[in-house]
Amino acid sequence: YKHPLISTYYFTPDARKQGGHYEKKTEYVKRIDPVKEYIIMKDDTRIRFHYIKELQGEIFNKVIVG
Repeated sequence: YKHPLISTYYFTPDARKQGGHYEKKTEYVKRIDPVKEYIIMKDDTRIRFHYIKELQGEIFNKVIVG
């Protein structure tokens, strides 16, 4: 099993005040937690589904719709 490499553009909330900023990260996916609704990357970064603005990666080219 190979962990897919993806690029993610996502919102990061500010811990001290209202608001935050967007980040782009390219990393291998360690696992996806559908119950807690986040992606865990190989470097242990956790990205909540509702903060994700864009996902890119070769793995998405293999998805068949329909």
